[in-house]
Amino acid sequence: MTDQELMSDIQRLVIEPADGGATWPSLLWTAPEVIGYINQRQNRFLKETACVTATGILVWPAGLAINDLPSDWIGTVRCVWRRTSIDNAYFTMYQGDDQSLDWGRPGWRSVTGVPLVWSDSEGAAPPRLKIAPTPSVDGEIHLVYVACCDPVDGSGVFLTVPDDYTVALRYGVLADMYGKQGRAFDPVRAAYAESRFVEGVTHARTYLKAGPHG
Repeated sequence: MTDQELMSDIQRLVIEPADGGATWPSLLWTAPEVIGYINQRQNRFLKETACVTATGILVWPAGLAINDLPSDWIGTVRCVWRRTSIDNAYFTMYQGDDQSLDWGRPGWRSVTGVPLVWSDSEGAAPPRLKIAPTPSVDGEIHLVYVACCDPVDGSGVFLTVPDDYTVALRYGVLADMYGKQGRAFDPVRAAYAESRFVEGVTHARTYLKAGPHG
């Protein structure tokens, strides 16, 4: 589905002329505003479901505990350590934090070795990945992550969210539109639309957790 098709669907639901989101005669919303809602909701859906992922490799020198994540990163799914300086062996890593290491591997702060645990910080600018223990040799982090959506602009760009879940995306945008303060504010419709968006997120998570379907 394209952004124009989605906006036409939304226009029909809010009783606006369906023209691919080009005009909003009621003046309750504007085209750039709705486009912004679509981009925000796409990124939120992708982050909360990990239904579309990207891969990347972070070169990681010995002695480094924290490194920048890719510029399009919005969520980490999996990390694997590759020990490139010795034997190219791969080591599975687990999501955790300093406290979990304190309990599971006392004394880790004062030693180096094979990284076992990763954590990320989306509050940092740029977002960063922390691994522990600090690696004793050079290596790489092979990263599976959720990337930002390809931004839509109303020109017919294809959505990043799979077609099966564009209905949830539509309700998410409607929740933002009806939740806007002003003449368009409708808390009842906004709450209903938000619940349908959450329903779509829950369904996607359940489907992906269940594994391949044939």
